[in-house]
Amino acid sequence: MPSTITNLILKEPTSLTGILTDPSPSEITHEEYNPVSVTEDTYDASELYINTLDGYIICNDDEYFTNTAHSGDYLDYVEFVGLPYNPSRSYYKKETITESIYPDGLYIEGLTNISTINENSVTHLSTIDIVGGNMGYDSFVLLNKTVEIKKYMQQKGESLDLSYDRDLAINLEKVSWTPYRLVEYGEVPVDGATYFLLNGHDMLQPYNKISNEYLGWKTNTLNGKVYEYNATKFADHENDIVNLDLLDTFINDYQEAYDIYIQLDDRN
Repeated sequence: MPSTITNLILKEPTSLTGILTDPSPSEITHEEYNPVSVTEDTYDASELYINTLDGYIICNDDEYFTNTAHSGDYLDYVEFVGLPYNPSRSYYKKETITESIYPDGLYIEGLTNISTINENSVTHLSTIDIVGGNMGYDSFVLLNKTVEIKKYMQQKGESLDLSYDRDLAINLEKVSWTPYRLVEYGEVPVDGATYFLLNGHDMLQPYNKISNEYLGWKTNTLNGKVYEYNATKFADHENDIVNLDLLDTFINDYQEAYDIYIQLDDRN
């Protein structure tokens, strides 16, 4: 990670649906038909298209233009040659467009992309603050990696350059670790979404439509009782978050890292 950055602050990163090990974009291609200016001299039936009720058709498509259903509309069509140039027609060229699609998520080189903590993992960062986002279990992965890096730097002791901050801290605020998201007042129900309603016993129960509507939707969302359930982002970790052992593990690891730091401090 760059040594010039000591504090990384991400506020309300709504696109953070997880952490990324590779931020490389994927490429998708699609075809576009763009209007072109054509003269009789530049006209080429093998390259140009016209826009028909059946979509864009190349001007020398024998199968299409000689079909009984279409032949009456294109009496000027010459088989095996194509449509002759007609200045009253609009012509189009097909272009293949390639777009780069970048994944949503948090990528920090030297942190989110590493699987093994080693000498390349040390960082000049002193704090990482993340407020908001829907990283789910990945937020714990990030938390755990940060603690592991901190432990590694503290274990290096005096052999680690003093410019590295052994007090590296990470703060996660309002980061959801659950597939249940509180629906804000003013949101409208989304087709295909799964909703739950908080009942009087602080238990979530299925919130189903009655007569094709969610009864009391506005009042329930105003009172903070409606939650949307979306487990897709937890699919890879469905067996990980099962009890408080997850937090106990983190607390124990953190205490161990703290004890190491105290021991090193006492030596100095």
